This record gives sequence, C-alpha cells and structure tokens, in this order.
Amino acid sequence: MKMEDMSLSGLDNTKLEALAQDIYSDLVEDACLGLCFEVHRAVKQGYFFLDDTDQESMKDFEIVDQPGVDIFGQVYNQWKNKECVCPNCNRSIAASRFAPHLEKCLGMGRNSSRIANRRIASSNNMNNKSESDQEDNDDVNDNDWSYGSEKKAKKRKSDKNPNSPRRSKSVKHKNE
Repeated sequence: MKMEDMSLSGLDNTKLEALAQDIYSDLVEDACLGLCFEVHRAVKQGYFFLDDTDQESMKDFEIVDQPGVDIFGQVYNQWKNKECVCPNCNRSIAASRFAPHLEKCLGMGRNSSRIANRRIASSNNMNNKSESDQEDNDDVNDNDWSYGSEKKAKKRKSDKNPNSPRRSKSVKHKNE
C-alpha cells in the first residue's frame, strides 16, 4: 500500500500515535547511526582528537622558520650523504644511486627483461637437457607462444653453401 493511498483521517488516535512513534524512532535511529559512522571514521583516520590537544604538546609540532634548520627545528646538513640499504643484496648505496641500483639488482631495468630472458632460457636449457624432446616440440608448435618463430633464423657458417662464388674466391686466394 502506497503512502498516497492511505488516508490519515480514517485512523484512530492510537494508530496515529503508533505511526508517529515509528517515524520518530526511525529518524532518531538514522541520526544516531550517522553520528556513530562519522565518529568511527574520524577515530580510524586519526583526526578525531585534533581539537583536544594542549598548547605544550602543540609547540613540538610548530613550523620553525629559521635559517640553517628544517621546518621541525632540527639542524639540516646538506652535505651529509644519505644512504639506503638495498633490500635485495643488503648493500649500502647512496640515495641518489638507489633507484638505478634497485632496477639492476632486482632485474627490472630497461635491458633487464632481455637479460632475464637470456638467464631463464639458459637455465631452462641446462635443466631440460635431461627431459624428453617431446616437451620442447610442444612449445615450438604452440601458435600462441611462438609468433616470432615464423621469422627466418640466421644461417650458421656450417649451413652455408660451400660452392658459393664468395666462398670459392676466398679459397682460391688462400691456395695461391
């Protein structure tokens, strides 16, 4: 039944009071629940007690505007070399060189994908020598993964034609 279809004039006082009480309790419950959500969010994000601090503790966080110190009042040494410890190899590296070192150390730099692929391929070749050739042939015949294999492979010196004109000239000069 829609609210527009209901007529309040046909209800007696007890039903009107019960309806008014339900509406009032829903409004109070929504307001309290909204306040609880706001307080919970403020506590979780850390800005609930910002206004309740005393003046002495606020002095610790005042911004200092003096030459030779940072904004917290601590002496700043520009020449001090900041060093970082690499999480991969535990070496101490200057902060200015930390990002390039980390790229190389973790193998995530520009050329590292090629280098990493070479390492993986060489380690797989060593590990797969004992396995059957059937698995290797499966990977070669897989069209999804071998798109680049359609290109012609370079010929090795041993595969070249020994009767080519260039080869015969070089052989003639050596014999003379």
